[in-house]
Amino acid sequence: SLITSVNLNARRRDAFSDMRIVVRDTSNQNFLNPSRSYNRLYSAYVERNDRHAGYNFRVGRQNPNGMGVLERFDGVQAGYNLNPEWKINGVYGEAVEFLSPFKKVFYGASVDLLPQAGRPGASIYAINQTLDGYQNRRAIGSEVRYFDGQATGYGLLDYDVLYRGLNIALFQGNY
Repeated sequence: SLITSVNLNARRRDAFSDMRIVVRDTSNQNFLNPSRSYNRLYSAYVERNDRHAGYNFRVGRQNPNGMGVLERFDGVQAGYNLNPEWKINGVYGEAVEFLSPFKKVFYGASVDLLPQAGRPGASIYAINQTLDGYQNRRAIGSEVRYFDGQATGYGLLDYDVLYRGLNIALFQGNY
């Protein structure tokens, strides 16, 4: 077996903006049974943050980054800072499940209270997802984040409105 990984990062940064291009790919070649060989493109995206104008976006294959997204996807997420404390975000994409014949498409939005020194940050989101055109998930939820020099904390609560059940209740902390 030969496993090859490629991890490419390009970044341009100045006082107001940050632009990144990321590609992560892994190839597994099985010489005993070639039919078991595979290639996985885990990430391939372009990201731009403009602190002066107050917007950010990421386009391409990416890992979940909040807003109720639970899996790797091909799509776009974007946000706009309303002021130093509040931000609005949107996401649209198709889930990437290797070897799955199903098509999962989702869209969602969130409002963030950005973390300030010594204060936690929080998000409230709503997301809708279909599986091969059928309603699969419609959730609302909240994330809470806290970071300082001694402690970190992260909490997530995700409730599926469609199935009337709690999907996730999570809290992690370090001191």
